[in-house]
Formats: sequence, structure tokens, C-alpha cells
Amino acid sequence: MIRAEYLRFLQTLNDDAVPAGERKIANLVLQHLDELIPLSTAQGQRTKKMVLLAQENWNTISAEIQSDLEQTTEQAAPVTRALLGAMLCDLARDEITAKLKKSLNPLTSYTIPGVSEILSSAPEWSIKFK
Repeated sequence: MIRAEYLRFLQTLNDDAVPAGERKIANLVLQHLDELIPLSTAQGQRTKKMVLLAQENWNTISAEIQSDLEQTTEQAAPVTRALLGAMLCDLARDEITAKLKKSLNPLTSYTIPGVSEILSSAPEWSIKFK
């Protein structure tokens, strides 16, 4: 529930008016949310951890806030990402499909009965009819 709420909050930061540093901190929190949640605010535990994470990751963390769809698909099972990729490919949503394709193991294939009959790009995503 906390992750879902935080993902919704992140979308409010997806604006050029929000400084890049704030978006980087927001992405840093998202990447390390599971480590940060159990820490208490007593004696600055959470703040100290954030400072340490920022020092270690500042130069590599992106200031770009991902869309809801991108954040959701990163956490999805590979077969789900392949199916979504095939659907988006058929809809010509190339800006999203390239990233999905890179997230999949090219040696893995997925058997989803009936999909190849509906989605013309299913074979490109290693989705097999049977």
C-alpha cells in the first residue's frame, strides 16, 4: 500500500517546474523504499540512511520520473511484460516497447494459448501459440 501511494505521489513530480534534485531524491527513495520503511525517525535513522544513499548514488540516479505504466511493468512478471509488449507493439507504442523488450531474457519463450491468433507481434516477443 505504501509503495502504491508513493508511486502516485511521484507522478505529481513529473513536471519541469520541479527541480531535478528533488526528482532525484524521490527516485532514490523509490529504489530503496524497502530499506527505508522499517527505519524509525528516532535519532535520525531514516535521514542518515538517505544521506548515505545520496552520497553513494547521486551521480547515477536519474532525475526522470517514470510514468505509472513504466513503474508498474518493471515489477511485473516476465510473461506479463512480454504480453504487454506485444499489445503495445500492435498499438505502435514504440517509446515504451523498447524498454520492455530489453527487460526480457531473449532466450526465454512464453506459451500463452490463443495470443498469437490475436496479437500479430506475439512472435517478436517470444510468445508462442503452443
